Amino acid sequence: MKILVTGASGKLGNRILELGKDYEIYGTFFSHSIPPNLFQLDIRNYQQVLKLLNKIKPDVVIHTAAMTNTDKCEDNILQAWLTNTSGTLYIAKACKKIGSKLIYISTDYVFDGEKGNYNESDITNPINIYGITKRVGELECMRILKDFLILRTSNLYGWFPRFKENNFITFLLNSLKQNKKLDVVEDLFYTPTYINNLAEIIFEAIERDLHGLYHATGCEAISRYDFARRIATMFELNPNLINPIKMIDATWWKTPRPKNTSLDTHLIAKKLKTKLLNIDEGLEKVRDETR
Repeated sequence: MKILVTGASGKLGNRILELGKDYEIYGTFFSHSIPPNLFQLDIRNYQQVLKLLNKIKPDVVIHTAAMTNTDKCEDNILQAWLTNTSGTLYIAKACKKIGSKLIYISTDYVFDGEKGNYNESDITNPINIYGITKRVGELECMRILKDFLILRTSNLYGWFPRFKENNFITFLLNSLKQNKKLDVVEDLFYTPTYINNLAEIIFEAIERDLHGLYHATGCEAISRYDFARRIATMFELNPNLINPIKMIDATWWKTPRPKNTSLDTHLIAKKLKTKLLNIDEGLEKVRDETR
């Protein structure tokens, strides 16, 4: 089977490439190639997208490429729209033309966070530009394609030594190792997802030819504050250095975040044999990766 991964220089796309050695697998990048030997692709350009898909003729396209920084999306609405919405539209159109199946990685931010424990039939109501552009991307996939799989995920975590920028775990660990006190919001809830677990879900979904819309996250909802404390405990660092604050006091966030986007994963759990990991199971694997 031939697979093309868009955004393969990002954390999820990169991990899919690493774990997909049993397939004839290719990847794309936009501005930097990690790892090397990827195809450069601007998904905002339909002719580029169509040309590459015509060249590779993949059976499956896993579309992970996106503008995911919430604040940057709010500051650059046009670029967020072109990347997350138009780019997804172009990928979907090319998949239809070539006859490729599309797997679109979406987000819990399509919900407003007022309820939590959202299932696939709940009404979407994104409250920021990132969520809006990703939701319209979902709608474009459903409008254009019959053969699609949309996977909504949340708060991907793992160990990423190739990537220079901090993620929540590395930032937290580096700070706690230096005995720095940290403020972490306690009234934001989600379902953290170990990145390798999501990659495994994607590959099984391909093998089982899963179609439609599913929530694909870890199986445990938690607040960001409690997640931070669980990370500290797992790595034998001091959780008491972590101070709970309210979202309204998180001055480093310029853009509104939905308060509770925890996702119900019962539907996909019934379809697949891959176990959806809870937080301790995922963090144990991250800890093992660091050794």
